[in-house]
Amino acid sequence: MTVRSTTRERLSGRARETRLECGQIARDWARIVKRAKLEGYRLTHSYDEVQVYNGVAERTGTRVQRAGVRGRRGVCHSVGQLGSKARQLGDGYYYLISAAWPEGQDTVDLNRTWTSLA
Repeated sequence: MTVRSTTRERLSGRARETRLECGQIARDWARIVKRAKLEGYRLTHSYDEVQVYNGVAERTGTRVQRAGVRGRRGVCHSVGQLGSKARQLGDGYYYLISAAWPEGQDTVDLNRTWTSLA
């Protein structure tokens, strides 16, 4: 014999799951804010448009606000992440936090140099 749950029980179960998901989102957001404060940049910042070609990144001079890049695959929070995405997605345009670009450099080489283990 199968016992069916009532609509109220199903809704309360879904509400419990939603509360758990919201709690996880809040913890993740708190972790992001804490990391941003430690690394010295604010979350209401602007992004620099960066063009990557053959593993060399160069700023195009275009600055975009956060709302303009939300949801794009090319958003990067560090130069390391920029290199990783450039290797994964290939050449193209990416958006890097303005504070993450190295001081005094016009271009950044994203290619890794191979070292032997022997």
